[in-house]
Amino acid sequence: MKITYQGDPQVIREFHQLQKDRFKRIFEFSQEESHEGRLEIQAKQKIFRRRKETRVAGPMYEGRQELIAQMNEETSLHLEREPSNEYDPNAVAIYAAISGKSEKIGYVHAYISETIAPLMDREESVEIYMDCIRKEENGAEPHESWYDYWQGVKITLVYEDQLTVFDLLDDDRGEVYGY
Repeated sequence: MKITYQGDPQVIREFHQLQKDRFKRIFEFSQEESHEGRLEIQAKQKIFRRRKETRVAGPMYEGRQELIAQMNEETSLHLEREPSNEYDPNAVAIYAAISGKSEKIGYVHAYISETIAPLMDREESVEIYMDCIRKEENGAEPHESWYDYWQGVKITLVYEDQLTVFDLLDDDRGEVYGY
């Protein structure tokens, strides 16, 4: 990857000094050249391990509440891509081992699956861990109201991805380890 900055020579020098440490956390530098008013960096982007905590999406549909009620802390989870999903081409379904069967308990939220679906398509590792099973009740009967009664599963996804400058400004893509 080649990164080039052009502009006022003084501004480029100051920018280079201010951003040098930040860029070293993101990139493995192979070459750096500075000309009057121009900075060129030849670099390779580093790969980092990301950790994203979230809830399973869609636990209220297709009898999933009954499936989740049968789960415990020992229940194993796995992910499956659904590229032909009519609602989301990046869909990633979450399955749980319940009573000897693999049962769909929901999906990875779309804002996360847009990142991990391409990784899964390239057969890169995306790990899933169950953090907890949650039951919230506010006096309503099951399925009377989504907001008064529901069971959900909190999960953690772990995968490797490239770190970008935006990660240093905003952590919306998941916690990053190793920089």
